[in-house]
Amino acid sequence: MRYWLLVALGWLLITPGSAHAWDVFVNNRPFKGKVEGGPQALLLEAEPLAKQADIGLKLEGDRVLLGDREVPCQKQGEVLFLKARELCSLSPGGRYVVNQDLKTIDVYLISDKPRMAGGPGNITYLIVDSKDYVGGNMEWKLFDNCRFEPGYTYGRQDRISMRVSTPDGHYWNLEFGGPDGRALTPGVYLNAERSADRGRPKIDMSCDGSAFSTVQGSFTIHDLAHGPKGPTRMAVDFECYNQGNPEKKILVGKVRYKTSIP
Repeated sequence: MRYWLLVALGWLLITPGSAHAWDVFVNNRPFKGKVEGGPQALLLEAEPLAKQADIGLKLEGDRVLLGDREVPCQKQGEVLFLKARELCSLSPGGRYVVNQDLKTIDVYLISDKPRMAGGPGNITYLIVDSKDYVGGNMEWKLFDNCRFEPGYTYGRQDRISMRVSTPDGHYWNLEFGGPDGRALTPGVYLNAERSADRGRPKIDMSCDGSAFSTVQGSFTIHDLAHGPKGPTRMAVDFECYNQGNPEKKILVGKVRYKTSIP
């Protein structure tokens, strides 16, 4: 009898597909609620997911609504779970990514709340909080006494760049790219990389010649107007982190150029 109990316990420990053997992230942050199922049928606890994702999920008893649509859910005991794959398909820009090598499940849920309304303005600055050698582990606050040079990488509207030079000779280079060659527009871009694969956004930063060899991150474009040689205005918030470690931010900042968004 003892032998069979040990066999059963060992089988439970090595059986693939259990969510407990996987790290689950929601919008690049570890999910704090209860998790059941596995990569093919992942269940996430509804209440903490609604708080963490901030996409307007409404809990009404044993029902969960996203706008006027009901999200597939399942109750186990007293806990209400949402079906992660189905929720991603209902969320604008939602993505569900399974990494077999790292044993991670990434759930990306894009807010359907209205973005800040942008327009022409006189707000121009770059603020960067660096926790890495790129940026010298310090905070940078550069305003319109500096030189701001927006542009397009390779002349394409899917790759926007900004070079900011200070009067005393320091400079930052920022680059943001859209997935699959699509022109950038206001929105949220998650799971970006310096050397982006097909389907992923691109993000890259350098300061005074120091650059990342590999980096991941995300960025939000609040305002963007395209011109013939580069953006005529832009408002972008961004963050970078070490590859595979979204909790450890190594660079957080925002850039504004001739926009009305603070």
